[in-house]
Amino acid sequence: MAVQDGRLCGFARCRNDDGFGLYVYDLLVRKAERGQNLGRALMDAAADAFPDETVYVMSDVDPYYEKQSFIREGSIFIVRDRG
Repeated sequence: MAVQDGRLCGFARCRNDDGFGLYVYDLLVRKAERGQNLGRALMDAAADAFPDETVYVMSDVDPYYEKQSFIREGSIFIVRDRG
């Protein structure tokens, strides 16, 4: 969750798929708070919480993830590869 001044500004809904990776299903940021890197911070927090997992995004907002320089792998984006 992203909270500023006690107000919920954004959240990410993720699922750990039993060792196959962490999948981000939803990334939502209030319109008024967009452009402040809250989405990127939420994605980084999800990746940091599961350091041994590849983090994937399933999205219908491809331009956002392309702008973030995430790697497209078919119909998903790789946020961070477990390397």
